[in-house]
Amino acid sequence: MNQSATVLTINQTHAAEQAAVDAGSSFWQLMETAGTAAAQDLLKRSVNSQRYWILCGKGNNGGDGLVMARLLAQAGKHVTVSLMQGGVSSDLASQNLAALPDNVVVQAPTVALLLNHDCVVDAVFGISFDGELSADLQTVFHALASRPCLRVALDIPSGIHADNGHIAAHSFQANVCYAFHSLKPAHVMPDVQAHCGDIKVLDLGM
Repeated sequence: MNQSATVLTINQTHAAEQAAVDAGSSFWQLMETAGTAAAQDLLKRSVNSQRYWILCGKGNNGGDGLVMARLLAQAGKHVTVSLMQGGVSSDLASQNLAALPDNVVVQAPTVALLLNHDCVVDAVFGISFDGELSADLQTVFHALASRPCLRVALDIPSGIHADNGHIAAHSFQANVCYAFHSLKPAHVMPDVQAHCGDIKVLDLGM
C-alpha cells in the first residue's frame, strides 16, 4: 500500500466523482475506467488463473465487477458471474450486465462454484456497505475464506464500513484490494488491513 496516498471519506469520494462528471467525464466512464484498471492489474497478478468468479451486488460496485467480467472474458478467461442480491438496480450496472459476452456464465452461487475457481472477485458492496451481512453472504464469504484461491475486493471488502472500519461478521477476506481513486479511512486501520491483503490504489483520472 502506498502510505502517502490520499485518504477520502465516503462523502468526499462521491463529491470527487461528481466533480469529475461536472468537469466533462461521466459516471459510465468512471465505472469503465475502474473496471478496466482492476482487470488489467488482476491479469498481471493472476497469469496462471483461468477460472474467475465475480460476485456482483446490485449497485455500482457490482457494475465495476461486470466491467471486469467482460474484459476478463475477452482476454480468454472462463468467467462466471453471480448476482448476490438477486439482480441489479443501478442503470449502469444493468447496462454492463446486458453487455456481457455470451461466454460469461451468469448463475446463482453454488458449492461447485466455491470449489472450481482460481480467483474470486468481491464486487458486492464497496464503500456503500453499512450494517451487517445477510446470512447468505456470510455463508459464502465464510466458505471462501478457507479456499486456496486469489480473493480480490473492489474498493473495500464487503462487510467493512469504509469510514469507521466496522467489520461485520464473516466479512469478505481478500488477498488483494483495489482502492479506486484514493484510500478510504478504513484502509489505514490495522484490523481492516488484515482483511484487505495487498491494497493498491487505482487511478481513475479524477
